[in-house]
Amino acid sequence: YYAIGGGDGFDVMADPDDSRYGYAQSQQGNVSRYDKLTGSGKRIKPTSDDPDLKLRFNWNAAIAQDPFDNATIYFGSQFVHKSTDKGDNWTIISPDLTTNDSTKQQQDKSGGLTIDATGAENHTTLLVIEPSPTEKGVIWAGTDDGNVQITKDGGSSWTNVSKNIKGVPAGSWVAQIKASRYNNGEAVAVINNYRRFDFKPYVMKTTNYGKSWSPIVNEADVFGYALSFIQDPVEPKLAFLGTEHGLYISIDEAKTWTKFTNGYPSVSTMDLVIQERESDLVIGTFGRGIYVMDDIRPLRVLAKNGQKAVSEAAVTAIDAPTAYMVSTRSANGPANPGSATFEGENRPVGEAVIKFFAKKPEARQRPGVRGGDDANAREARAAAFAARAGAGGGAGGRAGRGGAARAAGGPMAKIEILTMNDELVRTIETPVKDGLNMAQWRYDEDPPKGVEQPELPPNVPANFARFFRVNGAPALPGKYKAKVTVGGVSDEAMIEIQMDPRIEFSMDALIARRDFLREVGKLTGDVTSLSSRMTKEMAEVDKVIAALKDRKGTDAEGLRTMTNDVKKQMKELSDAIGGGGGRFGRGGRGGSDVVPLNSKISNLSRSVSGSFEAPGNSDRKDLDEHKKSYEALKSKVDQWFAENWDKFSEEVGKFNFSPIGNN
Repeated sequence: YYAIGGGDGFDVMADPDDSRYGYAQSQQGNVSRYDKLTGSGKRIKPTSDDPDLKLRFNWNAAIAQDPFDNATIYFGSQFVHKSTDKGDNWTIISPDLTTNDSTKQQQDKSGGLTIDATGAENHTTLLVIEPSPTEKGVIWAGTDDGNVQITKDGGSSWTNVSKNIKGVPAGSWVAQIKASRYNNGEAVAVINNYRRFDFKPYVMKTTNYGKSWSPIVNEADVFGYALSFIQDPVEPKLAFLGTEHGLYISIDEAKTWTKFTNGYPSVSTMDLVIQERESDLVIGTFGRGIYVMDDIRPLRVLAKNGQKAVSEAAVTAIDAPTAYMVSTRSANGPANPGSATFEGENRPVGEAVIKFFAKKPEARQRPGVRGGDDANAREARAAAFAARAGAGGGAGGRAGRGGAARAAGGPMAKIEILTMNDELVRTIETPVKDGLNMAQWRYDEDPPKGVEQPELPPNVPANFARFFRVNGAPALPGKYKAKVTVGGVSDEAMIEIQMDPRIEFSMDALIARRDFLREVGKLTGDVTSLSSRMTKEMAEVDKVIAALKDRKGTDAEGLRTMTNDVKKQMKELSDAIGGGGGRFGRGGRGGSDVVPLNSKISNLSRSVSGSFEAPGNSDRKDLDEHKKSYEALKSKVDQWFAENWDKFSEEVGKFNFSPIGNN
């Protein structure tokens, strides 16, 4: 991150025409138009034509972008200032909208103490300017001394509607006004009065341009005075509320509120914004912290379908956010900065996230496939409580990790990735819990049919397991269906994969890459099977060696010599093949200098899969050579076993023990 403005820093607005530019403000009404690319900025603070008129700017002055004209912005002192050229010139479009109480404008009369020189004590100022996104010319304004004003004609006339807000002490702080994205004349005002030791939450709603107001937050439902509010732009029943002591969520049009505690602390929640392209809720706290709740689509499902219906159904698949096949590079600066550089937590790279609500199969009533979007089907959709439905709140199943959960006896969900023509691309299994579940898809196909997965070496961490498995070829960008099945009940959701928007790509090249890696995957599976055969039989030889450890006599010595010779010959073959996965190390078992075949194939796979271009002639040549090497090794292994294994087994059988084949 880097600074785009000075001072203590307050609201920032990106220019909707070009995000290279935007507006950043600091105290005393200082505001500039910045250039992200060059770091330059132009001061655009409004001024007064009247030398006797002093403009009063709040510590955090009101600023807004006109939703109907990208060149028009608004800024607040005690007046609403309007610019139609992105801040180069300003006009005042309102009278003084505050109480203009002179007793609240005497920062220089401070009882002999040093006067306020920062603007932090400026009072009778505008805190909020909120143009309606549905009705041109309608603008709301809120002040730090209790006024809520509205104009319906772009500022020619204004009406003070604060007297209509019943139950809120006069002179309270109007922290936010949120004009509805859905209905004309509708808005929510967030008001607090804690500066006068009143800690009640005041969140008031109007549907008639401020003629009447009703509370949408009850003091018994939330803890702490209100600071911020936002309604979801996609699902009107979903809303978020920030208080001095945390974040609250409503899925029933603000009738009830639930505190969100899944990874978010009980902190002063100053501001909320929804990043609409990503469907993320971004939260700003008083401590200058930023939290991002990744993907609020599950909450939209809860709000749309109803908590009861969702919680009683077996499974509900949720349409996934668009996923991108991205290229990444190292961050700027030193490779290992330690604690010297802050880096926020990012989403997983190279994964599509699939979320679904579910009940454990034991609680399911009957099997079936839910279909259609009729009212009855919608009423049967699955979910859990809003407080459990936040980002990343489910069981974290990744491709290839299902076996461990199944071995432990846990319930599993099967996720089938299908093309729009219902061709199976990938099958993933993930543990299931009641409520929101989450799995990841690495944009890969299923491994080739019949491929044997290698056994993991001892003590391999779970996050390294994927390096040892035989993977499928990369899937192509496009639209897919994710069919989620829990206990015999299925539901489908959409998932779209797009290429990195910074990269020019050819679909023909991606298809050639996929087909090439399918060949590589088939060869990897063949080599893995050959390696597994060697591993299994060498384990039998090790049993003989262990059984002979304390044996004396000529017969034992002769069999020991033969067994060691067999082990040496098998190790030479095994080193040439390589162990499971071929991801780490240069040599085979025991540190051989031989570069194993599976490592060569793995290097080729990583080289081709690490680019979005078609494989080159050298890649094809390498693959053909690896295929020949495999055939030669397989023939050599088959011949060795034909010539040696039966004879060795016979000699072992003559001894007075038979460890081969026994546990």
